Amino acid sequence: MSISYGYFLALFQLLLFSFAMLVVVGFLFGKFLVNFPGFFFDLVSQLIDWIGNPVEIVLKILRFCALLYLFKWILNQLGFQKGPLTFTQYLIISLCIAYIVLSPSQFSPDEMLIIAILVSISFYKILTLVLNKFSVKHKKQIEAHVNRAKQFERAAFQAYQQEQLYDALRHYHKALDIYKSPILAQETNLNIRRAKILEKIGVVLYKDKQFEIALVRFHQALDVYKKPDEENPNRFNDHIRLLNESAIVLRKLGRRQEALKRYHLISELTGKPSIPKNFFVSSV
Repeated sequence: MSISYGYFLALFQLLLFSFAMLVVVGFLFGKFLVNFPGFFFDLVSQLIDWIGNPVEIVLKILRFCALLYLFKWILNQLGFQKGPLTFTQYLIISLCIAYIVLSPSQFSPDEMLIIAILVSISFYKILTLVLNKFSVKHKKQIEAHVNRAKQFERAAFQAYQQEQLYDALRHYHKALDIYKSPILAQETNLNIRRAKILEKIGVVLYKDKQFEIALVRFHQALDVYKKPDEENPNRFNDHIRLLNESAIVLRKLGRRQEALKRYHLISELTGKPSIPKNFFVSSV
């Protein structure tokens, strides 16, 4: 990247002007000091009374810098910038602590306010870290429970494929118990998984010819499926499928009028005819 000659010329002119102004101000200040020494020293005295002793001001500035550096290091250690303490850092931190403790002047109200603010920030940082660690631990526990429930679901599906209906029901119920456990009961995002297990239990019960209990499980799943969910468009398809499955169970139980209401509801929701052609001819 090239810099033009004009840039250097403008910079030189600015520096020259600044130096000239500094010389003029210095000359005027010198004449003022020579001609009005009493007024000058009186003005300096009033300024000292107004802003305080310059030495004390310097000490406060140094102490503030020490406090700022110390708290910055503490916040870094509480956060994700941890690292081994180098000799230079150790020396600086030791000097800061020693200076803060052994400084000759007392803490002013302003300094106490700054310390209170820094301490509050430190406590907030600590609280945030504790809550984050608890949240991460809670998420890991949830993930572990969900994975165990999925293992039972896979075992249940394998048993169902092998016509081992008792084992399939046993595994599905174990998975459902996990999803209903205290650590997962409040996780509303798992409601759909609980509903799917209830539906699968109903399917196994239907195959085992336990129609009454199967219908109960289907109705429990329907309570979840019928709730609209824009984030899960598949829930509508689940709702329609389960309405159809429950209608089949109702026909098996001889409750044809209730089954017919289910088919009409499916037609209203989908806009398509859903009543089986043999519905008015013979029962399933």
